[in-house]
Amino acid sequence: MEKTAYGMLLPGFTLLGLGVGMALGNTGAGVLIGIGVGFITSALFKGRKS
Repeated sequence: MEKTAYGMLLPGFTLLGLGVGMALGNTGAGVLIGIGVGFITSALFKGRKS
C-alpha cells in the first residue's frame, strides 16, 4: 500500500462506521467502532511495511 493511502484508512473507516451506525440507529457507537477499526488497520498495515 502506498504511503499516502495510510492517511485515508482512519477517515474511511470512520465514515463507514457512521453510515452503518445511522442505518442501525446508533450513530455514536458506529463512529467509535469505525475509529477503532481504522486505528487497528492502520497499525497493522504500518507494521507490515517496516
